[in-house]
Amino acid sequence: LLDEVAATPGALPLLSFALSEMYITYLKRQSGDRAITRADYDALGGVVGALRARAEAEYEALDPAHRETLRRVMLRLVSGDGGGLARRRVMDAELDFSDAGEAARVGEVVRRLIAARLRESRSPDDR
Repeated sequence: LLDEVAATPGALPLLSFALSEMYITYLKRQSGDRAITRADYDALGGVVGALRARAEAEYEALDPAHRETLRRVMLRLVSGDGGGLARRRVMDAELDFSDAGEAARVGEVVRRLIAARLRESRSPDDR
């Protein structure tokens, strides 16, 4: 786990996320050994696999309109500067839309991402 996240920005939240997903896997196993194992880690596909699986599950749970909104939100999280893609912090103001329906969908999508631990909760600096 540490080798996978050590050189990654936001390593501690990634580690926390992976451990919580491994714990859920452990609970589903209903094992009496009280141990999270390498098999739990491998079953998730590591940290990246855990993130991918959670993101795909959240996406699949959305209706088509919310999926399109999620796509727009995710496109705001990356930058094409320097010839490659890089993630960037998105201020809440960047997610304001004049269309009331879209604004409501953005709010719902962001709430779902936070609940799924795929987005940090909003801080006062992001408003």
